[in-house]
Amino acid sequence: MEKEEIMKRFSGFTCGNRLIMLIQRAKEGGSSKTDRGATKKISTNEIEFEEILAGFLKEKNESELNLRIYSTVNSRSMEAAIREFKRTQLEADYYDLPSKYSFYVDVDNRFKSCFAKPCSKEESRFLFDIDDGINPDEVREEIKNVGGIILFEYPTKDGAHIITEPFNPTLIKKFPQDRIKKDGMLLLSF
Repeated sequence: MEKEEIMKRFSGFTCGNRLIMLIQRAKEGGSSKTDRGATKKISTNEIEFEEILAGFLKEKNESELNLRIYSTVNSRSMEAAIREFKRTQLEADYYDLPSKYSFYVDVDNRFKSCFAKPCSKEESRFLFDIDDGINPDEVREEIKNVGGIILFEYPTKDGAHIITEPFNPTLIKKFPQDRIKKDGMLLLSF
């Protein structure tokens, strides 16, 4: 049932190329380099997205850890990710030998890292991360007042996420700029 609810809620964010992660956040007992301990998978369409989500939900529900499932808010360009991977691969040719070999031993994660980088995004949606006592109504109002278009909003563990079309976020004065993610991660399950 949880899978169907997530697929319905995030239906506008399941198509295209996306990175999906199963992770334990550092403040909940995970690694301080949070994405290093994450399980990451790439989906290229809605069917793969649903299959990956089902597997991650099963793993999350069977685990004693506080795991979360995230997905990229912006779909990715496979061609841009491949170009970025080739660039980092060429750069690795100039590493010291242990680092160079380490690059090739971990090729899968290296590609997923390139896939996740902002230079690989195909869309440009912003994510407003609202918590710490910030009033979502005030944020919504300010976004609308500066001409921002709200696409989607959903609750999180400690607040809410608001997804918008891109606009000039420096026009927002009452909301911390570091909480506006130009290429954020959707929190699918916590």
